[in-house]
Amino acid sequence: FPHVGEPERDAQDVDALARQIAGLLPVGFCFTRDQARDLAREGVDILCVTLGFADVRERGRSDHEAALDRSVSQINEIQAAAGKAYLMVFGGPVLLPQDAALIYQRTGAQGYIGGSAIERIPVAAVITQTVRDFKQTTLAGRREDRLGSMIGTSRSMQEVFESIRRVARSDAPVLLVGESGTGKELAAREIHRLSGRSDHPMVSWNCGATTEGLAQSELFGHERGAFSGATRSHVGRFESAHGGTLFMDEVADLPLAVQASLLRVLQEGEIVPVGGEKTLHVDVRLIAATNRDYSAGIAGGRFRLDLYYRLSTVLLRIPPLRERREDIPALVRELCQEFARQYECPAPPISTPAMDRLVGHSWPGNIRQLRNVIERLFILGPSTGWLDEMFEMDRAFEPQRALPSSRAARRKRLREVLARHDGNKTRAARELGVTRKTLYSWLQ
Repeated sequence: FPHVGEPERDAQDVDALARQIAGLLPVGFCFTRDQARDLAREGVDILCVTLGFADVRERGRSDHEAALDRSVSQINEIQAAAGKAYLMVFGGPVLLPQDAALIYQRTGAQGYIGGSAIERIPVAAVITQTVRDFKQTTLAGRREDRLGSMIGTSRSMQEVFESIRRVARSDAPVLLVGESGTGKELAAREIHRLSGRSDHPMVSWNCGATTEGLAQSELFGHERGAFSGATRSHVGRFESAHGGTLFMDEVADLPLAVQASLLRVLQEGEIVPVGGEKTLHVDVRLIAATNRDYSAGIAGGRFRLDLYYRLSTVLLRIPPLRERREDIPALVRELCQEFARQYECPAPPISTPAMDRLVGHSWPGNIRQLRNVIERLFILGPSTGWLDEMFEMDRAFEPQRALPSSRAARRKRLREVLARHDGNKTRAARELGVTRKTLYSWLQ
């Protein structure tokens, strides 16, 4: 599948291929830069970077992302020696269309040969859909509807993508705020990936439900014998992330004493392990996240104001799923591709009415909840009323919507909601938390 992204370059490539189409096009396969240089000297027209055998074993998201990062480095290293050859990639961790999209974004690769995902499930319908997905990915070129593992064409997500690109250029601390399940850690990973620290580790740690002693030990490390049970020394998260990035989730849950220690690290760039005397210099970019109302924590004395000022050099809000409903169909397709590979089966059909309900749902658990819903669909299948069963629990957690008291205000609110849903009264009633009968009475 050829990659289309730069019109002038594409035109040159097409002309070059057209001149030789009557003859043979030598294709060279290489693993290293030296091999690429040798093949380029021999005048091959197409140079295919072999990323290894496709690893179709089930693996975690972080392992898969690490494998893609290694492939990007391999491709960029080889590209410098490729000369004028048409650069393609093959195999390795490029299993799905979104993997190919990431490769196109971060390298100069001009196409993808092979079909790891196609070979994974030899079913005609799946082959057809997979080919269609790959073609959509490649023909779109370097589209702006995704940033790494993040997806979004909505205006709010486009603003997040642009902020991430800008923030990544600096080493300033970042505070990510947003509800649980919105993808704050994915945003942190993209900031790290696009930064000058991407060759060094990104270390993650969740601060929730930790005692003061445990938090001090986890962040700054401890020496042997520092406390009862410390039978060996322990390297803390800051030291492990030296040269790279430390992502601290739920930072507002840190005990106040640990917040004071964290503030000192941000100011001085130094740590002292628990039970130790030696001061260690650390060079770490800190990205923190919280799903709590930090302003209420500051007012209640649970979150230090001076630490907030230090962390929030850049404050980046990740919007909840209900504020970016237009992204839900693309997210559903992406998750279907992922679970089709994981469970080795075609994606169950999702009808238009079912997709409308997915788009119209409030999603209190955000993308994490959407992911669970799609995985359950793969496991149990689309039985009658499957969405009603999954959304039943959400009704207990949804806050009561404050409706306007006057008739004129209600009609005005209704017109706004109907316009947002293109006149669909069922979805408008669902958003307003009223029945269709009530909605019709407002219209009279």
